[in-house]
Amino acid sequence: MVFSPRFFAPAMANRLAASLFRPKHFPSTLACAARLYPVASFHTTSPAHLSAKDVHIAATADSVRKAVEELKEGGSFKVSVDEYFKALEKHGVTKKDDKFDSLYHLHRSGAILHFHNAKDGMKDTVFLRPDEVMKSFMEAVDVSGEKMQAALDKVKGDLEAVKKELDQLFSVKNKLDRSAKLQANVVLSGGFLFVVAQWLLMARLTWWEFSWDIMEPITFFVTSATGIVGYTFFLATKQDFEYGNIFEVVARRKMRKLYAKHNFDYDHFKHLLEDKKEMEREVRRLQKRIAENTFGQAKHE
Repeated sequence: MVFSPRFFAPAMANRLAASLFRPKHFPSTLACAARLYPVASFHTTSPAHLSAKDVHIAATADSVRKAVEELKEGGSFKVSVDEYFKALEKHGVTKKDDKFDSLYHLHRSGAILHFHNAKDGMKDTVFLRPDEVMKSFMEAVDVSGEKMQAALDKVKGDLEAVKKELDQLFSVKNKLDRSAKLQANVVLSGGFLFVVAQWLLMARLTWWEFSWDIMEPITFFVTSATGIVGYTFFLATKQDFEYGNIFEVVARRKMRKLYAKHNFDYDHFKHLLEDKKEMEREVRRLQKRIAENTFGQAKHE
């Protein structure tokens, strides 16, 4: 739809817009719109010599003003184009061209917003409160960075709370871990004593009780049993049968038992660690965006 600016004289459009739109948060919007369009006057300032066109403009402008005020008083933030046209018809504006011209000129003057060239549903919508639209847009874009700063402060607060809880949990966990490693050392020390006792027994049986001819097959089976134990360890833990790995496996099992005994929620502890890493990444991201925003504003200034 191509709109012809034949309905409103620009002066009347600006007067009508001034009566409908009194921006509070963006006082320069109407002033900027008024500067874009030259102000024209009626053919004559004498009421006795007003032309029929001037009378039609004034009467229709007054009807449009009343219709828009009525829509705004209804508390609507936006209405459909059909609802807008019905309101105009209610106040005597029945011509199709007059209806579309009112949309065109009021949009150009900033009294309402109607994006007739939009490809989505916005072309069927009339925004009655442009100041609120602009306010929502500015808040969404967050030009001042207030939202990002508030988000950063919130994430920092949450991060501090998580760090405090983790400090307490780390204190408990470190004590339990030390106790578990001590118990694992005791177990491995017992294994060492068992190997030494086995060696002494074999020596006693070989040189004092029996002979090597008798003990040789026995030592073979004992050595083979050690290989079976090592292979079983690998199948159970998917780790090589080495002293360091044996210590780690025994220590972890002792830790799990101590955690359960002292009601230490290890899963919750892991989740807190993940939350801490995620929050730290979010803090760095927000700090970077705020710095970029501040630099951009300073550059434009």
